[in-house]
Amino acid sequence: MASGAGGARTVPSSDDLLVLFGRVPSLGTGFKEITDTHGPQAAYRLQRILLDICLKNAGALHVRKWFRYPAGTPAPSLGPDWSSGTHEPGTVGEIVSAVLREGFNRGFQRIVVFYADCPSLVPDILESAFEALEEEAEVVLGPTYRGGIYLVGARRKAADLFALFPGWSTSQLFDLAKQRVEASQLTLFVLPRMQSVETLDDWKNVSAEGWIPGPPTVTGGTGRPEG
Repeated sequence: MASGAGGARTVPSSDDLLVLFGRVPSLGTGFKEITDTHGPQAAYRLQRILLDICLKNAGALHVRKWFRYPAGTPAPSLGPDWSSGTHEPGTVGEIVSAVLREGFNRGFQRIVVFYADCPSLVPDILESAFEALEEEAEVVLGPTYRGGIYLVGARRKAADLFALFPGWSTSQLFDLAKQRVEASQLTLFVLPRMQSVETLDDWKNVSAEGWIPGPPTVTGGTGRPEG
């Protein structure tokens, strides 16, 4: 493993693949609760913030990088380090399993997958997922405070482990994933628990920790926050 300061890789690894799932932000999509309470502009702003942070954090790693976005939505404009492509509709488990199979079929040995909803997922944490897969782990999981998962890392043996999983934010998903890893007799490495951003309370909590700007404030006499 080629390393620099803090153990980070200094040259791209042909064995390692980082996959970020997201979409080009657009008005009226995603974050229904925030749209209902703060308007579509606020939801759009949050999507933009989260995507920019996740792209920046992923960009700090010297590994191959893919961006996957829903078929039928606009293509992102990314730098030369990224390869972008669409994913077809399906459950999160089906989508993740498909990209794992694709990556392993293309010769990658270690794959880390995450969604653009966890701004505290800094480069050191992403790097530690690859290090765990390189050293002994066959599966890496990043649990959220709700019981979901913000990150999946895998070696080839675990390529199909996630096919039947529901959404990543499901409250029992981490426990389910852990049980399946253990039942498959695969070696598991668990990352620190983190908070993904899905609701207004999440936005407030994560912004209080300094990861993202806070939500807009209520203005005027109607009680309707500005987007």
